[in-house]
Amino acid sequence: MKSLNNNPMKTLTTRSIGILPIILSASAMLGFWQPLFAKTAPTPQSKPHIEVCFVLDTTGSMGGLIEGAKQKIWSIANEMISAQPTPELKLGLIGYRDRGDDYVVKSISLTDDIDAIYGHLREFQAG
Repeated sequence: MKSLNNNPMKTLTTRSIGILPIILSASAMLGFWQPLFAKTAPTPQSKPHIEVCFVLDTTGSMGGLIEGAKQKIWSIANEMISAQPTPELKLGLIGYRDRGDDYVVKSISLTDDIDAIYGHLREFQAG
């Protein structure tokens, strides 16, 4: 037998080993491994429960810094709000001052009313 370029081709002879048992074995192994390769629908993730209380220094020394601190608090809150999967989120606030000021501690309890938390956060002033 000659190849396309007229070079002699070698013929390989083998013993008859029975191809059917090999095919059946390969099929059985593929069937065994199939669950590992099968695509499954993603399972729905449960909503994480997050409760965070932010503490804000509202003493007079925060005069030039308190707006930046409030913006940072709100930035962190927004990251939690937009997390995936969307969490069940409760936020709280604590503002503190020095003794003798209007208040020493002003606390806003944990709530899932994010708009209310934002309103309370905006009300905090250094003093």
